Amino acid sequence: MDDELSPRAGVVAAIAHAARRTPRDCADPGLDLWNDLGIDSLSLLELIRDLEKRFQVTIPDEDTGQANTVGDLIRTIQRLAGSDPPADPTR
Repeated sequence: MDDELSPRAGVVAAIAHAARRTPRDCADPGLDLWNDLGIDSLSLLELIRDLEKRFQVTIPDEDTGQANTVGDLIRTIQRLAGSDPPADPTR
């Protein structure tokens, strides 16, 4: 895993690169990859490949197909990289 970046920062940086935007423009977890950031299917495949290399994980096709927002990708990487945030005790 990229030791210099948290999973969140690493995912945002990769999305920013794929969307040709600044990380600040891509930091909101609610942003839609397709509609808000203009990521198309080819860009998504390249983004997934970048995330797999960056975090040394394999992202299942099912997760790729369900990734619609920045937050979806952050949660996927956190889960696969073993860095899930602590559970919310109020849930």
